[in-house]
Amino acid sequence: MKRSGFLRKPPIRPSKSGPLPVERKAILTPLDKIYREIALLKKINHPNLVKLIEVLDAPGEDILYMVFELMPNG
Repeated sequence: MKRSGFLRKPPIRPSKSGPLPVERKAILTPLDKIYREIALLKKINHPNLVKLIEVLDAPGEDILYMVFELMPNG
């Protein structure tokens, strides 16, 4: 994880001064997780991984198209 540049957030620990800040309490929805995965896939550039070329989102529909590179030999 560290070599690829993705650092994990430190664990959330309750403080003596009161409740946790609002921004640390944010719960990710499944759609937020998908957008985070898309952001990571766009940044990855490695010869052994399939590259994400484009993401197409139909505004009026619940469809998300992800275009990946075509690999030789299937």
